[in-house]
Amino acid sequence: MRQLQTANTTSLGLPPANFDSPVEVWPNTYSPIITNESEQLFLREASFGLVPHWAHSLSYSKSNASMNALSETVAALPSFRSAWRQQQFALVPVEAIFEPYYETGTAVRQRIERTDHAPFTIAGIWDIWEDDVIGSHVRTFTMLTVNSATHPLMSRMHKPDDEKRSIVVIPQTDWHAWLHATERDARELLNLFPADDYMATPDPLPPRAKKASTISRR
Repeated sequence: MRQLQTANTTSLGLPPANFDSPVEVWPNTYSPIITNESEQLFLREASFGLVPHWAHSLSYSKSNASMNALSETVAALPSFRSAWRQQQFALVPVEAIFEPYYETGTAVRQRIERTDHAPFTIAGIWDIWEDDVIGSHVRTFTMLTVNSATHPLMSRMHKPDDEKRSIVVIPQTDWHAWLHATERDARELLNLFPADDYMATPDPLPPRAKKASTISRR
């Protein structure tokens, strides 16, 4: 998952964010997330694509490996294991996520959202990357995914031969349980979401504006 649409957090009973973020979030752009850094549910600004402390720059977040953490390997991969083992769990509030759909023969971006259009929260982990040169730090995050080969909706996304993956939706009743889980408890919450509660509709990106051609004068 490389794109998501941020949620109106007030409809989730959360205070509005005190920072700006784009409507559609791409790698290395900022989104509001809820972390377990305090007992209160507080929105924090975080860059999409987890950047481990040992990475040389924030551009690491643009790599495909940084956007999604596979539940099967999150505890072992160097890029994610520190955040996972330190139980740095997060919730990512969204209105929708976007996935490519190839059943027509070419990629068509699909908007995946709840059938009632309500916002929802995705399971994630977060970390802090520090820039030693300018002495600043950036909070970054990634989303957890599980195998979705048997899921009626998510199994239809991506290319036919690709491994099928799905985000993990954490319902509001489990927010506290997820944010303050042990590793063992967190794994019990990494489940596929109910397919009947969600839908996918075509939502292609607008065509890129063509650059004006330069006419040489003689």
